Amino acid sequence: MSLEQYGFNASFQTLYEQQAQKGMTAARVVSESRGFYSLVTEDGVTDAVLAGRLRHHAEGSDELPAVGDWVLVLL
Repeated sequence: MSLEQYGFNASFQTLYEQQAQKGMTAARVVSESRGFYSLVTEDGVTDAVLAGRLRHHAEGSDELPAVGDWVLVLL
């Protein structure tokens, strides 16, 4: 699966290279329901949940991933 189909481009690649840590991959949020997410990666669609620390530190829903966002994930 190609992430370019979902809008991944050279700008996102640069950000990915600057921010990603070992084992992380880029993913696009394609759906969210009650804290459960579906993400598209180069390997296909996968389900995910937020790390507790991220959920705990978020001051509002605008600080959490939303459909259409690019995120870095550990698979």
